[in-house]
Amino acid sequence: MQNFIDRLVNQQVVPVITLDNPDLAIPMAEALLAGGISILEVTLRTKNSMKVLQTLAADSRFTVGAGSVNTELQIDQSIAAGAKFLVSPGSYAPLIKAALQTGLPYLPGISTPSEILLNLNLGVEIVKFFPAKLLGGPNAIKTISAPFPSIKFVPTGNITADDYSDYLALHNVVAVGSSWMVKPELIADGDWTTITKLASLKEN
Repeated sequence: MQNFIDRLVNQQVVPVITLDNPDLAIPMAEALLAGGISILEVTLRTKNSMKVLQTLAADSRFTVGAGSVNTELQIDQSIAAGAKFLVSPGSYAPLIKAALQTGLPYLPGISTPSEILLNLNLGVEIVKFFPAKLLGGPNAIKTISAPFPSIKFVPTGNITADDYSDYLALHNVVAVGSSWMVKPELIADGDWTTITKLASLKEN
């Protein structure tokens, strides 16, 4: 897990990808890689998202995780497709336990102290703070995390190129999740140059 956290710290931003066409997966990922990004989250929100995940996971240049994991079945399917980490939008004890049993890095979503407490007592080290901007952004993380000094955060939800560095300035934020560099219209248009440019915005 620590190696995964270190890699997140180094990358700073994890693109949250919603894609239905597997044929566009590799060109999109190569554009991100040209901008210095190799850790990718594929959300399970489209009909062919598992195929997209499988396509990317088969390429050793990328570390691909499954996002929007809401059921134990999706955990099993994601692992079968080659996922190297798992992300959920919320916290549900049976799902957390099942995900931790896989041995893969797992980021359950939290928005309250009670959810952090639940995860802490189940052995979770790092959580997804979602939806970050709606909940109050960096100031909310400062407040909500005070009683939990050991927990690390990956905030996600309407974070942009203009404000992501405000989150990274917090000592307990290891990276942010965002879709600013993988907007569906950019992928659909095959605008790989713009995707690379946006991926390169992360701080040096």
